[in-house]
Amino acid sequence: MKLPRSLGYVKKSKLNKKINNQHKLTDTYGKLLWIIYPLLLVIMIQILGQGLLISSLLFPFSNFFYFLFNLILVVWLGAILLILTENKWIALNILNGITFIIALGSRITFYNTDNGLALSNLKIFNELKLLENTPGSVYIVFFLIALVFLLILNLLIYFMYSWSLGLKRKLPIAVFLLLIFIVFSQFLTPKITNLANKTFDVKKQGIILFFNNGILPFNSIDYPGQKEVLAIKNGLLAEEKNTEIKPNIIYVQLPNFVDITKMTQLEQDPLVNYHSIFTDGIYLYSDITTAEKNSLNLEFEVLSGLPSEWYPYEVQVRGDNLPEESIGLGSILQADDYLTYSITPESKSDNSRESFYEKLGFEEIITLEELKSDDPENILENIRNTLSNNPKDRLFIYTSLKIMKDSYKGDVVNNYSEDLKMLDNYIGKLKETISLNTTPTVMVFYTSKLPVLGENNSFYRDVGYIGEKKGIEEDSKLNQGNILIWNNYNKTGELKNDQKMDLSQLSARTLSYIGLNMPDYFYYFKELATVDGVYSYNEKYLGKNNVLYSAETETYKNYIKEINVVVKDILGPNKYFEKNKNRWIAK
Repeated sequence: MKLPRSLGYVKKSKLNKKINNQHKLTDTYGKLLWIIYPLLLVIMIQILGQGLLISSLLFPFSNFFYFLFNLILVVWLGAILLILTENKWIALNILNGITFIIALGSRITFYNTDNGLALSNLKIFNELKLLENTPGSVYIVFFLIALVFLLILNLLIYFMYSWSLGLKRKLPIAVFLLLIFIVFSQFLTPKITNLANKTFDVKKQGIILFFNNGILPFNSIDYPGQKEVLAIKNGLLAEEKNTEIKPNIIYVQLPNFVDITKMTQLEQDPLVNYHSIFTDGIYLYSDITTAEKNSLNLEFEVLSGLPSEWYPYEVQVRGDNLPEESIGLGSILQADDYLTYSITPESKSDNSRESFYEKLGFEEIITLEELKSDDPENILENIRNTLSNNPKDRLFIYTSLKIMKDSYKGDVVNNYSEDLKMLDNYIGKLKETISLNTTPTVMVFYTSKLPVLGENNSFYRDVGYIGEKKGIEEDSKLNQGNILIWNNYNKTGELKNDQKMDLSQLSARTLSYIGLNMPDYFYYFKELATVDGVYSYNEKYLGKNNVLYSAETETYKNYIKEINVVVKDILGPNKYFEKNKNRWIAK
């Protein structure tokens, strides 16, 4: 029996066509992976560097503009490595290694400072002892996730199409591309993204952009011109004052403080002394959005009278990135013949703290090294000695009481109340010291930030202080701090109970209340509050006449544009805003 030729036979032309189609399909997917790979790598770096899954996954959508620049920098660096090695395995795994090391550095700094790693800021690893202060659990989680990510990335590399570039002069081409990469990341990117005029924020800008944009932080700052500055100053009423009484001034920072008695009923008041002062003094509210872990941002706002959100050099204020010719509350009061003292329970090397106080006009700086311990009793003893040793001089003393913890869980009310009792005891002792002194004195208490009460601040929700809906309303409440101003000579003035102000307005409002001379830009921030009704401003919202304006509104943009100009001018070399800048600069 003769079988038909067609049985079990496939035409050669059909077989070739089928094989070629399968090959083309594989190549298409392999080439597509070259697009998917860098997109996935940038997201993985964000997850590793921040330790925040949801915000990292949303990064391409919430901040597409900055995501695109992160992507460009990763692709560019990968291309240079691919040209040099001509091997996808070697090139991409070197790229993975570089970016994962950056992510690890960012994860360590993010854990300790709430921000990422910048090349200009590498010294904080030693200053803040970041490696030692980061718990082992952070490293373990990082490396476990990194291992999973590397397996995924190498699986993609396996299926990626293998390119054969065949470049004859690969070294000069790679060097040329590297030089362009440096120029792009250091000079062009800050201009295009406008990062030179904003505070760096790794959550918004991305880890790779944050890291690459940090080598030359000072060179790209575009300080405002005289015409632009004077247009803002036009019509400002700055006046010379000659007050009859120049009191001693004592600033006291209360860390992680909230008056819990205003939120819930307690059997016993843990703040007896505080509320006694509250009855005699002026009680105000402040916006304290500047608080960062292990940074001088908040102290910078209080002492310089400038909002640190638009500090043009880095996200964190430190002594070594604060300009030499700075103006601070110490130097302002020096010009009025005050002796200026800083008594802090922190190390002088912490964020170059000693240099920070010197540049802001403090003549005597007593730090943890001199105090021997951060016991509040040491602080009070130094204040007493300073007052008794200088009975005829006018003094400005800046200090803080280090008692409270960052967060409280479990039996929140009782645990926090116990620490409040200890704090209140020292407040009472300080008031007693001032009451026994016949010299007119003004004491200013201000809170550094609200403590975390309960898991994810559940206490504030349970008592109805904040609602379930997240947004700028909730942010403003969690950023709200307290200011208490008290004096022992029956001083009255323009400040009234329950007024709101940004923390950066505190010193301008205080000096105006006392009747002391102050620089012109203090008048600007004072009028911002008293005339325009602007009492808070940060990167999310602006508060004006009890209405919050989000960053997308024209009201927000117009005010922030002005504030940004004033901040950069006062911190810059020209200081066009001041008619006599040398009077206020620290000697």
